[in-house]
Amino acid sequence: MRHAVAVITSFVFALAVSLIPTASASTDIGAILQEIQYQYNPPDFGVCTKGTVACKEVGKKDEFTLVHADGGTHCPAGYYFILNAKEGVIEPVIAPTCDPSLKIGFAHSSRAIELALFGKVSGTVPLDR
Repeated sequence: MRHAVAVITSFVFALAVSLIPTASASTDIGAILQEIQYQYNPPDFGVCTKGTVACKEVGKKDEFTLVHADGGTHCPAGYYFILNAKEGVIEPVIAPTCDPSLKIGFAHSSRAIELALFGKVSGTVPLDR
């Protein structure tokens, strides 16, 4: 699971670097994200267990459960957590943005999570070590 978190962090860094806008005019995702005012900073999973935030299960894959926590106006995309029942670990999913178009879910054909922005899958991160 720690490897999955490291891979997710590496993916987020690579995505952030790839989104740096260039000097040419375009409508690429980097230019769009530059205008977004939100910053992804997930709280501790305690917000779900204490009931201070609305949390719901959004997917299951083998021993993994994906939970979404409402982010309110601070993060319209909300926050995501992966619960690993086999290892007894809860990890936040670090996303590149809080944009309301962000959706995170399990990949259909592999043991991975997919990050989608504006309805388009922008990356896949394996869950296995």
